[in-house]
Amino acid sequence: MDRINKTETLYEILNSKTFTINVYQREYRWGRKQIEQLINDITDCFLMYYDNSKFKHEDTDEVAQYGYYFMGSIIRTGDDSTKEIVDGQQRLTSLTLLLMFINKMLHDQGNHELDSMLPNMILSSPFGVKKTFNINVPERKACMDHLYKGETNFQPTDESSQTLLDRYLDIIDLFRDEITPQALPYFAC
Repeated sequence: MDRINKTETLYEILNSKTFTINVYQREYRWGRKQIEQLINDITDCFLMYYDNSKFKHEDTDEVAQYGYYFMGSIIRTGDDSTKEIVDGQQRLTSLTLLLMFINKMLHDQGNHELDSMLPNMILSSPFGVKKTFNINVPERKACMDHLYKGETNFQPTDESSQTLLDRYLDIIDLFRDEITPQALPYFAC
């Protein structure tokens, strides 16, 4: 069992990793209030540093100098390629939904700068060619497939999938206007 180092970035935590969730873990249960707090916290932290007037569109390296948002502890067990989440499932799942939304927005804007970074934080190939979601729960796969494509007009088949859809719709509704299309690539980094 190990605790993710508090200095690891979300990219380092999720890049090409797969996490499973044991049956003793509770279902995904975050509500709108928690998603709103997450979006506000991350956005506020980003906006403390972002200055649209001093960046060129292709200069996302500046983001490395920004301050950090502490996500809370994440405890995992297992080997390097596949780990089981012991604590932090709610946060990682919610962050994955946010990454899916941002990835879809960038794609829809025709911005392909981060085409390899974001998908590698959402999906991985731990055992070869077949891609799995970073939070690999078989019952959620169909829902995650739809949400990854930005499809929200499907019928969830279980409680967690319904909650995933509801929180994705909350992200669409709550995503802050201050993150303009010009700011989005920096926010995504």
